Amino acid sequence: MTTVDYVRNLVRLVPSLLPAMDEHLKDNDEMLPHVFFGDLTRVVVNMQKMSDENQRYDDHDLDAILQYLEEGIKSTSPEIRELISASFIENLVPGLPHITSLKTRMGRELKSQYMRQWG
Repeated sequence: MTTVDYVRNLVRLVPSLLPAMDEHLKDNDEMLPHVFFGDLTRVVVNMQKMSDENQRYDDHDLDAILQYLEEGIKSTSPEIRELISASFIENLVPGLPHITSLKTRMGRELKSQYMRQWG
């Protein structure tokens, strides 16, 4: 599976990501997985913020994204693992609001990769 396929499958799994995908394609004229994953990081952090602040929000999408990333970080594809590590985890800077609570939602492998990156 290519990284483009991986991103497209994520958006199919979580249709609420369609506006972010549409914006990405409008801005870039093509799917750039690493750039999209930078956008995805902001979306995920915002979802966690809404959850932390008890705003009307269904955590299902956030959990689905994190589960998909958990499966991806265990992938045999080095490109997919690199996409998640370099363009998602690297953007989850410790100390930023909602990162701590987001970390508690991560699966074991995703959290382990986060800890390798950020300590």
